[in-house]
Amino acid sequence: MFLAKHWILVYSFWTLLPFFSAVRTWNCCHFNSTQIVYQGLSTTINCYPKQDCFLINRNQFTAFTIVLRRNSSLCAYFYFNKSWTKQMCKDNIRLVWIPETEEISFDLLNVQINHSGIYTCTVDEYIPPPTRCVLIQRTFIHVVASPSVSVACIRGSDGAPTMLCAAEGFYPADLKQSWLTDGEYISYLNTSLTPTYDENLTSFHASRNYSKNRDGSYDVTSYLHPSRTITVYYCWVNHSGLSKPILVNISSAQCTERKEAFTDMFTGLFVRYMVVGILFGLLVVTALFIEVYYQHLTTSARHLWSTADANATSEPVSNHQVYQHELKQTYPL
Repeated sequence: MFLAKHWILVYSFWTLLPFFSAVRTWNCCHFNSTQIVYQGLSTTINCYPKQDCFLINRNQFTAFTIVLRRNSSLCAYFYFNKSWTKQMCKDNIRLVWIPETEEISFDLLNVQINHSGIYTCTVDEYIPPPTRCVLIQRTFIHVVASPSVSVACIRGSDGAPTMLCAAEGFYPADLKQSWLTDGEYISYLNTSLTPTYDENLTSFHASRNYSKNRDGSYDVTSYLHPSRTITVYYCWVNHSGLSKPILVNISSAQCTERKEAFTDMFTGLFVRYMVVGILFGLLVVTALFIEVYYQHLTTSARHLWSTADANATSEPVSNHQVYQHELKQTYPL
């Protein structure tokens, strides 16, 4: 709320300043102007001497500097002997010089939200001496970013179908957003005031999410639980960056169909995973059975081999015992 009032006061002030322009102070002309620029476009900051502010003794020995500032120096050039020498300049700024009319300006390219502010262009003449201020041009640039609006169906935290309306990437922060049905307001949001919903109908449950992005723009997303008796809803958005309000519609049937589709998809996935789980379980059981059976066969084979070896390797009979046996058979007592 404070930010919105601040921008309104600054904008009104700089709108009135041109009525007091072309005032000569200490032999220096002062001009003021205001520009509204859409994000991503380019603009021109004029800072050339006008009418009674022409440079004196314009010849090949005339020398002057031109500097563009916003809080700090952005671009500076030195003019001498009908040629320009760049002292420093930001990448998104370009000097434009028309020698026939001595028109000097700066092109500000690809304007972004953080480029908003007051730009001061000064022209100072050094030759012939004494050094004098020729012109001070102040330009207030107010960058505007239009919101992109979209609607969709999602599942709420309670699992119920929910409609959302998202207004994204807008600047300044002032924005109006409403849900409507049959020409009647369901909820209303004005971010320049207290960023909360005024719910006209208690049967509808609306909520919102308000956030600021890194580039300085803002997002607002509102959520609405649809009623079973209403089929079409409208999201209405208005902003200073729009030539007219945006109105988009969404059908509650889309949310219902989305829920049914999600349920069918979930059921199908569940059945697939269950079948895969059963097959995997059978595979594991089969592998375990084969392993146990293989261990049983290995144990049985080892037992048989041990018994055969024991029979084949009984205690041997010595030659002395054989000789004694033969003597008993030949010479019995």
